[in-house]
Amino acid sequence: MKKGISIMLLLVCAWAFSGCVPGKLEPGQYLKTLAADEALNKSVVVGNIRYTFHLVTPEAIAIRYSADEAGRVDRGKYDARLAEIKGNLYVDLSHQVEQANTPVLRYKLGSPAEYEQRVMYYEFEAQKDISVLYDGQEMKATGYLYENHNDLSPQNNLIATFPVKPDAKDIQVVFNDRAFNNLFVKVTFRQSDINTLPHLVLN
Repeated sequence: MKKGISIMLLLVCAWAFSGCVPGKLEPGQYLKTLAADEALNKSVVVGNIRYTFHLVTPEAIAIRYSADEAGRVDRGKYDARLAEIKGNLYVDLSHQVEQANTPVLRYKLGSPAEYEQRVMYYEFEAQKDISVLYDGQEMKATGYLYENHNDLSPQNNLIATFPVKPDAKDIQVVFNDRAFNNLFVKVTFRQSDINTLPHLVLN
């Protein structure tokens, strides 16, 4: 499961479970098109830290899992992987210091011990502080992965898994970042926007 989730860091993809979306794209173009869509990429700045939320679908994960170096998708592998993870919504949350190249974990450190406290928080505690609200109904994460970049990147990444609720009109993601005391960091994704995105076509 961890391998599959780690692959999501390469993706900023659509919520594509709706069968009524217009447009049909092959896997490569599908991923590129969705990566640029603002409907699935939301960010907010709180306390000089930019939080960026990406929606990632099981379909996108299954593409990466089953594609070879040339981008050809093995349909058997795709279908098997999708069957394992279908019914989940993945949120890839990254945050970094606004307009600075400083590793966010070292931003405004009060002591060396505080750095270790931040790492431990994101590793073991942050899962409890991220949730999804479907039309106001809260759901906690059922899966979680922390990607520690060891200061090789200015950003920090968390990936949380939630059950899909396809009849919801709005999808609101809320993060109470207790490491920086930035509470109620939230963004809203509109299902009406998501439903207009291109549909994936596999041969």
